[in-house]
Amino acid sequence: MAGFKLTKHSYSLRGAPVGAVADPMRWTSGRAAPVIAIDVPSGIDSTTGEAPGAHVRATTTMTLAQPKTGLVADAVGELWLADICIPRQVYRRVGASPPDCLFAPGYQVRLHAIKESDRQLSSLNHVRT
Repeated sequence: MAGFKLTKHSYSLRGAPVGAVADPMRWTSGRAAPVIAIDVPSGIDSTTGEAPGAHVRATTTMTLAQPKTGLVADAVGELWLADICIPRQVYRRVGASPPDCLFAPGYQVRLHAIKESDRQLSSLNHVRT
């Protein structure tokens, strides 16, 4: 789906959001209210962290399955990781090996967002609930 575009007012996995898609991002970022992003804040490239145009600045981001390399601190706010029940075998097939305790019952995982100058994976803090 890379490069997928519907119209000149659509969203794409590449390039800046435009038209009617960019307007709500600008509106949201101009408010004082807390913003929660799911997976990656809109308008942010999940791999590079680049924001080529309008994008959401989240207060908190709940990223799904695994941390993304593009989750840079200035756009994601407080960063949490959510389990979406992807079987461990799937991770193994793609060469990923999350720690055994990552999604153990009774744990929430808070991540420390990476700085734009440091593109290494985020560190994990396990919080017992």
